[in-house]
Amino acid sequence: MKLNIQVKPGSKNDEVKISDSANYLIRTKAKAVENRANKEAIRLLGRYLKIPQSKMRIVRGLKNKNKVVEILD
Repeated sequence: MKLNIQVKPGSKNDEVKISDSANYLIRTKAKAVENRANKEAIRLLGRYLKIPQSKMRIVRGLKNKNKVVEILD
């Protein structure tokens, strides 16, 4: 399954919001330096969906705020 996410690094709070069934907005305190915001976004999404981080990976958008995350079986 693939999910579209939008990451907003450098936010005041960490949070995950659902736009619709496959689109998520993730705000994270982590800065977009050395892949920190991506790692934090995966951690927050995993906690929100109750899925281990090892079962998720970013397949598109590593250097963009709009990303596609694949959930592996």
